[in-house]
Amino acid sequence: MNEDQITTLVECEQRSKSNTKRIDRLEANYDALNKLTTCVEVMATKLETMDTSLKEVSARIAQQEAKPGKRWDAVVEKVIFLVIGAVAAFLFAKIGL
Repeated sequence: MNEDQITTLVECEQRSKSNTKRIDRLEANYDALNKLTTCVEVMATKLETMDTSLKEVSARIAQQEAKPGKRWDAVVEKVIFLVIGAVAAFLFAKIGL
């Protein structure tokens, strides 16, 4: 082997080692990226589940908040009917029925 061939071989060896290190780093980055992708998919699934649960809870809270208003409306309605009934009874008593 002559001097040029030996130099070329040494350079090739060094480049090969450098490329091997770079490939190892790329593989590590690829593995980390895959893990990150998996984590994001899991988080997206959990967020969808949380969104559904949150909507259900919001609906329940809205129903609970509406109950006192419905009760108040029912009480007012009954008081109005009572007043109308009392006025009607008073008028019928005055008329003599």
